[in-house]
Amino acid sequence: MKSPGLAQFLHIWPEYGLTAREGDAVPLTPILGGLSGAQIWHVEFGSQTYALRVTVNTHVTDVPWLEWRHAILAQIQQQANIPICLPLKTLSQKTWLASEGHCYELFPWISGAAVADWHRQPELRRQIVQAIAKWHVVAGLGQFPPEPSGEPNPRDDVKITASTPYGLKLRREMLAHAWIMERQEIEQALTLKLPEFWREYGHHLLGLLATCHLRVSEIVAAAAHLEVPQFPCIRDVRGEHYLFQNQSLAGIVDFAALRVDSPMADLTRLLMEVPLDQAEARAAIWTTYEELRALTTNERQVFIAYDFASRLLTPLNWFRWIVIEARDFGPVDRVQSFAKRALARGRELPELLAYRQPTQTNSVLEFR
Repeated sequence: MKSPGLAQFLHIWPEYGLTAREGDAVPLTPILGGLSGAQIWHVEFGSQTYALRVTVNTHVTDVPWLEWRHAILAQIQQQANIPICLPLKTLSQKTWLASEGHCYELFPWISGAAVADWHRQPELRRQIVQAIAKWHVVAGLGQFPPEPSGEPNPRDDVKITASTPYGLKLRREMLAHAWIMERQEIEQALTLKLPEFWREYGHHLLGLLATCHLRVSEIVAAAAHLEVPQFPCIRDVRGEHYLFQNQSLAGIVDFAALRVDSPMADLTRLLMEVPLDQAEARAAIWTTYEELRALTTNERQVFIAYDFASRLLTPLNWFRWIVIEARDFGPVDRVQSFAKRALARGRELPELLAYRQPTQTNSVLEFR
């Protein structure tokens, strides 16, 4: 199926009460999309500016999830009073459109920009963490529609409790696959001619698997039996999704991964951007968060499982996506910067595991 082009876009505008005739000048500027493969376009209609998100090759089962996410976002924005960027509604009051297998969402354009070193700037860091905590406080009230059916849970041949968060189920499955399959795939890939960056990357991954996989798997297995709060979470919290204007949070974007999970999924993803040696920034994140929402004892344990598994699995994902599956996520420099950061967090694992002894529970070391 071909990617959508301007001709298809011309049929989208009238649905929103916007008129564009063949030959009219409607400036469309492609913007780098996320890792989901969605296309993002900057659109100008006279004095109005929009962002058009196009999800290519949408499956029929994706639509109920899209509608559910939009409903959750609208409620969170209203109740938590945080600047979530909501999709605009069509004349028929729909928050999305479908055409030839593609899904379209139109958003107001936010005049702001992400800040790469947000964690080094106390005021920006505070605003991001407060927005996450406010989301969790409101979402934890439980007054939201249930997730839609139609998507199978991750396969897991190990017996786990019914209350195990989605993120832990997924990590258990991925850890098992990493040891059985991905290790072999990396070894096989290293026999081929690879760019030096990815060759070195693969060798680092094999070392991490050999030294950390068993311990991380044990920690995740133990955490899977803990009872923790679960509610709609963003699950892909990253600094580049928080847009600032004049040092103020102007908008939060990209909720494609939203689903019910432990809130530790959000905190894990955010802290993956903050190196261990930035202890003051990491401590400030926890302090700011707990000023609005206190953590349970079990959540403190579950965070470790999410964090350790993510440190091992995320660089593995990058190697698989780029080397084995040959996915295209844009410019090489951009991709390698993401992959390098993921590997840097992974290479902190041996130090963290050295502190993680059975007698050390609920200690500050668990929040480094």
